[in-house]
Amino acid sequence: MNADASNADAMNSDAADRLRDWADDYVTGDLSPAARESLERELLASEETRRFFVSYLELHAGLAWQFRGADCELPVLGLVGQVGNLPITTRTDDVSVDPPNPSPLTTANTGVPGGLQARFAWRGRLSAAAVLGVVVVAAFSWFWLREPSRAPIAKAEPVFAVVRETLRGSWADGREVRVSEAVGKGPWSLENGLVSFANDDGVELLVEGPAIVEWLSGQRLRLMSGSAVVRMPQGQSGFVVETAKMRVTDLGTEFGVSVSPNGDERVQVYKGRVRAETAKSGEAQELQAGGALRCSADGELVPAAFVEERFTRRMPRTAPATPGGPLYNRSNLESVEVVRAAIEVSVDGRLAEWNRGAFFRSACEPPYAAMYFVEGGMMYDAAHLYVAAHVGDPEPMRNAARDGFQFAGGSVIVRLAADRRLGWPLKGTGLPFRPQNPSPELLADSVNERVTSLILWFDATSGQAKLDLQHSFELQRPATVPAGWQGAFQKNADGLGYTLEYAIPWRLFHCENDPPRGGDVLGTLWTVHWSDAEGRICFGQLTDVTNKNPRGAAPDSPAAFFLSGPHWGRAVFQPEAAPK
Repeated sequence: MNADASNADAMNSDAADRLRDWADDYVTGDLSPAARESLERELLASEETRRFFVSYLELHAGLAWQFRGADCELPVLGLVGQVGNLPITTRTDDVSVDPPNPSPLTTANTGVPGGLQARFAWRGRLSAAAVLGVVVVAAFSWFWLREPSRAPIAKAEPVFAVVRETLRGSWADGREVRVSEAVGKGPWSLENGLVSFANDDGVELLVEGPAIVEWLSGQRLRLMSGSAVVRMPQGQSGFVVETAKMRVTDLGTEFGVSVSPNGDERVQVYKGRVRAETAKSGEAQELQAGGALRCSADGELVPAAFVEERFTRRMPRTAPATPGGPLYNRSNLESVEVVRAAIEVSVDGRLAEWNRGAFFRSACEPPYAAMYFVEGGMMYDAAHLYVAAHVGDPEPMRNAARDGFQFAGGSVIVRLAADRRLGWPLKGTGLPFRPQNPSPELLADSVNERVTSLILWFDATSGQAKLDLQHSFELQRPATVPAGWQGAFQKNADGLGYTLEYAIPWRLFHCENDPPRGGDVLGTLWTVHWSDAEGRICFGQLTDVTNKNPRGAAPDSPAAFFLSGPHWGRAVFQPEAAPK
C-alpha cells in the first residue's frame, strides 16, 4: 500500500479529503488565506497529518508539473529541521532539477517532456508557517531527487492522468501499478486491484480491476469492461464515459459506470446529475443523485435499483493480510482428468469420496506460491459433474462483491464445453476475438449454450455456497439459477484457505440427454480469484488448464482466455473411477 493510503489510516476519511483539497488548491495557487491558516494549524498539531500531507502533495505537485510543462515557483521558507523523523535541509540559492520520467504503461508510450525545471525560491524566516514550508520542501525533494539517474524521455506523448493511489493494482503484463505513473491514450488493462487516477483538471477516477479502459482525452474515457467511479471538482462538469452501448456525460457530480463480463452496463449517480444516452437510438435521460439505469441487451435505457455498495467509491484503508504484489501464475497444465465417481458423493466440503491423487496443483508466482494456490479435481456420473478445490487464501470466504462481479470477491470458476460434438480444441470465441464476419460454424460454436461457466463462491453475507452460471462465449446468464445443485465450503483450521465441493446436474449444462462420457476430451479452463479483507476488490487471479498452442486471435493476457476457446485446455473423461 502506498504512503498516502497508509498515512490515511491514522485519520478519518473527512480529514483526509480535506487535506487533499487543500493540497490541490496549494499546487494550483488557489489556497485562500483562511484555508492556509487552517492547514497550518492542523500540520502543527499532528505528525500523522504532516506525513499524509507530504505524501499527497508529493504526488500532486508532480502531477501539476507534468501537465503544465512550464516553470513553477513555489514560495517556501528557508530553514533546517525535520518532519517527524524526516530531516530537511534547505539552501539559500535557487535549485534547478530535471524531474524523473514516469513509467510507460501497457500499450501506451506515455511520458512528459524532458528538461522541465522547478525553481524553488528560499526565503522568509522560521515561524508557524514554517511547517508548511517544511512539508513542501520534503515533498518536492522526495519527488524529484530520489531517482536522479533517469534520462529524459526523447519523445513525449500526451499525458491524460497520473496514478494517485493503488491498492494491489497490476497491469496486463503482470507489473505492479506504481504511484505517479502517467497514463496516455490506451487502451490499457488493469488486471486486478483498485487504482485512483487524477487528471490536470482535478477529476478523480477510481477504477476497479479487472478492467479495460481507454483514456481518449483529459475529459473523455471509454470503459470496455470493469467499473469506474468519477468524482468531479466542485463547479466543474462535462466529463464523459463511453461504453459499447452508452454515453454518460457528467453535469457536475459523482457517478459510477460498470460493464460486467457478460456485457451488462449500468450507471449510478451518488451526487449531482448525469445525462445518459444510448449509442443505438440516441435516447437520452437525465439522472439525479440516488438514481440508476441499465442499458438492456437491445440498447435501451431502463430503470435499475440504486444500490449504495454497487461501486467502490473510496480507497479502502485496511491493509491486506500478506505483503502486496501482483498475484498471477504461468500456466503449466494442459489437461485435467475427470474421473468417474465410484460411490455416491456427499457434498459437505470434506472430500471423503475423492481420490486426491487425481487432483492437479497450480500456484501463483513466487514469493506468493505458498499462500495463493489451488488444488483442484473433477468427477462425473450419469447425472452430475462434481467439482472440488482446496484454495490457499489468507482472506478466505469473505465474498461481499457487487452484483455482476461476484467473482472478484473470491471465487473458483470452472468452464466446461459439455457439448460432445465440439471436441477439443474449441473454436468459439467472445466478441473481442471474433472476426467481423465469422463463418456460420464459428458463430454457432461461439453461441453454443452448452459451453458453460460455473462461478463458485461463498456469500459472506448469507453464509451460503453460491453458484452463478454463464452460457456460451456470449456469457449469457439465466434469469435465475435452476434448482438441484449442491455446494459446500469448509474453512481451513488455520484460517489461510478453504475447501469447496459442488455437484451440478448435467441439465444445468443443457446436455442432460447426452452428457459427457468416458473417452470424451472436451474443453475446460480453471480460474481462481482472491480478494481484499472486505471481500469486494479483486487482488489477483490464477488461470490454468490451457492450450499451449492455440490457433486464432490471441488475447494479450490469460485473464482474457475465458473469451477464447482455442486457449482452453482439455478435460479428459476417464471411463472408470480412479483407484484410491
